[in-house]
Amino acid sequence: MAHRHALIAGATGIVGTRLAERLQANGWEVTGLCRRPPETTLPYRMLSVDLTDAADCRKKLALLGTATHLFYAARYDHPEGTSESVDVNGAMLVNLIDALEPAARGLQHVHLVHGTKYYGHMLGPPENPLTEESARARSENFYFVHEDFIRERSRGTSWAYSTSRPHTFCDPNPEEPRNAALLIAVHASLARALGLPLMYPGTEHSFHARTQFTFVPMLARAIEWMAGEPRCANQSYNITNGDSPRWSAL
Repeated sequence: MAHRHALIAGATGIVGTRLAERLQANGWEVTGLCRRPPETTLPYRMLSVDLTDAADCRKKLALLGTATHLFYAARYDHPEGTSESVDVNGAMLVNLIDALEPAARGLQHVHLVHGTKYYGHMLGPPENPLTEESARARSENFYFVHEDFIRERSRGTSWAYSTSRPHTFCDPNPEEPRNAALLIAVHASLARALGLPLMYPGTEHSFHARTQFTFVPMLARAIEWMAGEPRCANQSYNITNGDSPRWSAL
C-alpha cells in the first residue's frame, strides 16, 4: 500500500482524537496539529501550530512535505453563548492550505469536519428529511466560508476534498465535554445524589421530537473511507448512527 501521511488539524478535539487513533492503527503516518500539544506520550507525532498565524503556519508546515491527506477538525475557541467567528475560522483554513500546498506536492485529499448547523437546526426545526442537497441555513456560518473556499481552491489541482456533517456526538471518553453520553451520565448522577427521579430537563415538544446521534469512532471510520474512495471526491455526507429516536422512547 502506498504511504499515507495524515495531517489532522484539531487533533486534540473529540473528532481529531478518534480519527488519529484510527488512522494510526490502520498504518497511516499521523501528525496532529494543535496549539497546545498534550503532555502525555502519544503513538503519533504532535506539532504545535497556531492556525490563526499565517507566518507560524508557513514555518511549521514547511517541514511536512510528505503529507498526503489533510483532515480539518479545528475551530477557534469562543465563549459559551456567543457566535463562532466566521472570519477567524475561515482564515484558519486559508492559512493552513496556503502553507501546506507549496510544501506537500503529493497532497491527495482534504477533508473538512462540519455539522448540522449547515442546515440551521439551531434556528428552529428544519424540513425533514435532511439530505446532502438540502439548502444551507439562512445565517452566517464558517462552514459556508470553508466549503466555498475549498471548492474553488481545489479546481485544477491534483487533490480532491470532502466534508462530513455529523449530528450530536456520543463518545466513550468521560473527559470529553462535547459528548451527549457524558451529559446524560452527569444529569443522572446528580438526580440520584439528590434523590430525584430521572426527569427529562427539556421542553415537552423536544421530549417527543425525533433526534439523531453520531458515534464518534464511527465518524472516524467514515472519514477514512471518504478520504480513500474516489467516488467521494468533492462530495459531502451526513453521518449519523442511522436511527432517529425520541427522548421519550429513550
